[in-house]
Amino acid sequence: MSSATILTRRRLIGSALLAAALPMSDARAAGTGKRISLLTRPAGSTRAQFVRDWLRLAGGAKTERLLFSEVFGTPEGEIDALASVWFPSGAAPAMPRVPGSQALDLPVREHVFVPADRAAVRVKRTLLIGRKPGMPHAAFVRHWLDIHGPLSQGVPGLAGCVLNVVDERDAARSGIDGISESWWTGPGTEEGGKVASPQADRWNADGANFIDSARTRLLLCREQLLR
Repeated sequence: MSSATILTRRRLIGSALLAAALPMSDARAAGTGKRISLLTRPAGSTRAQFVRDWLRLAGGAKTERLLFSEVFGTPEGEIDALASVWFPSGAAPAMPRVPGSQALDLPVREHVFVPADRAAVRVKRTLLIGRKPGMPHAAFVRHWLDIHGPLSQGVPGLAGCVLNVVDERDAARSGIDGISESWWTGPGTEEGGKVASPQADRWNADGANFIDSARTRLLLCREQLLR
């Protein structure tokens, strides 16, 4: 990623809290909202220290379901962790804030194409996706959900696939049109246990139809389901 991306510490600083939660469109989760927060550690703090401090504060968070994903294998000081919270329709609950840290909070609409088997897989592949130049956000979403998502079903070794749509207004602010989460049984030949197969190749190749690879970021995460 170039230094111009919004995913750097400098561009994350000052990002406003997007508190208005969007309802999930997945019928199985009707009436529920989800928010994903991209977290950056304070200056002068190590990632390990930041994770410890955040998890300590999370003990007092008033939310029914909270998932913490520690990023690894990437330079520190950009995105150090992600936190996902699910909540009834309405305002999203306040999340822990380590003093001096930064957060980009994105309400999303969650679409589950392959239910995640978190008990079997410890590493999650997360993609922060930007759409192709000149492609309207609505067209990106249609292709992502109507064509790309179904291609994930039946891919060997894929233990979970969740696509999180960012609202058009929030996508314009953040440069992120969607956040995908995938779990693989591995070990595979790629990071995160991704397994090679003709089905996976077809699924991946479709990304060129709607994804701007220059504005898309892969994050490998270790998950902790806190509640």
